[in-house]
Amino acid sequence: TPLLEMLNITNAQFGMLFTLLGTATFFYIPAGWLNNRFTPRQLIISGLIIRIIGTVYMVAFVNAPYITLCAVALSWGIVDAFFWPAILNGTRLFSSEQNQGLAFGLLESVRRAMEFGMNTLALLIFAKLGSDSRAMRIIISIYTILIVLWVLLSMRYIPNIMYLKSETAAEKNKEALQGLIKALLCPEVWLSGLISMAIYTTYITIVYSVPYMQNVFMLTPTQAVAFGLFTASGIGIIAGVFGGFLGDKVFKSPVRMLSYSLILTVIVLLGVLLTPKNTNYLYVSMVLMFIFSFVIFISRSVMFAPIGEANIPKEFSGSAMAVASFLAYSPIFWAYGVNGLLLDINKDNPAQGYYYIFLIALISSAVGAICAIILYRLTKAKKNKENNNQ
Repeated sequence: TPLLEMLNITNAQFGMLFTLLGTATFFYIPAGWLNNRFTPRQLIISGLIIRIIGTVYMVAFVNAPYITLCAVALSWGIVDAFFWPAILNGTRLFSSEQNQGLAFGLLESVRRAMEFGMNTLALLIFAKLGSDSRAMRIIISIYTILIVLWVLLSMRYIPNIMYLKSETAAEKNKEALQGLIKALLCPEVWLSGLISMAIYTTYITIVYSVPYMQNVFMLTPTQAVAFGLFTASGIGIIAGVFGGFLGDKVFKSPVRMLSYSLILTVIVLLGVLLTPKNTNYLYVSMVLMFIFSFVIFISRSVMFAPIGEANIPKEFSGSAMAVASFLAYSPIFWAYGVNGLLLDINKDNPAQGYYYIFLIALISSAVGAICAIILYRLTKAKKNKENNNQ
């Protein structure tokens, strides 16, 4: 609400801005060329600077024309298409092959911790100044300062390593395009992307865990707030590093770990579906929801690590991450709509609507587990063949 007041826009206009942000999905594959052609350092810094321009514009201009806000949102959507794969590619390239899981797990934990910190700061500012547009401008200004800090840190600490072998700009452009084509034709990339898609589809279901507990098991508002904070942020901070540790040090393979974690997700969701829908089973359902959230956050923390484990050549690792990102986040375009439709159709019997939502998550997790098993065997066979040829 404070953001709507600050931008002086309606809810419908706000929804359109988020739709424009979501256009990133359409640009992920074309941005795969950029992630081959330029280094993660160049793309990360460029993306951050474009974000800074947008946030400064929103803070500096009172009652900015809506069309310009649309331009900012669209630019951020396009930026995200190359920025996020660059983050993933940098994580893959700048960590050893033996620590891919830990690297991606740490990335997820730090993201969750920063998200939790920013939300806490915003709440403190709102509590002190009131929930109005002035407070919102202060929050976005602080956010902008933090982005500037990240630009400086990126310039200082991210190495600027180019993996293309060509010398001239034209040859590099051609090599980058060839890398994108290789990524599109690589079965390991598609299997990794399908695993990520399955995990993200199931992850979206966590959004419905709080209303599920409220509407079906009569969770109180106070309990709902505590439950939501723990399942959305608290578990994510812990599960990231834990998932990376399990993948690298216990299972010795993030892909192998994902096959087990997704099978466990299927079992837990089966328990959710079979649990009687009455208040006598409130605490049983809460425990199942906690386990479900923890396991899926563990899976999500390393869902891009298979690209590194599959030993995708570093020359087109950027486009591989872009293709995997396209598949991973594609459920955004249908999952929320389908879930909302299921709840509307069953509004007189909410338990049935949530039953179908969790059933979709169960099926998705099962498909992801199958893909993880196939990828693990494919990767293992490829490594054994390479070792035999040495």
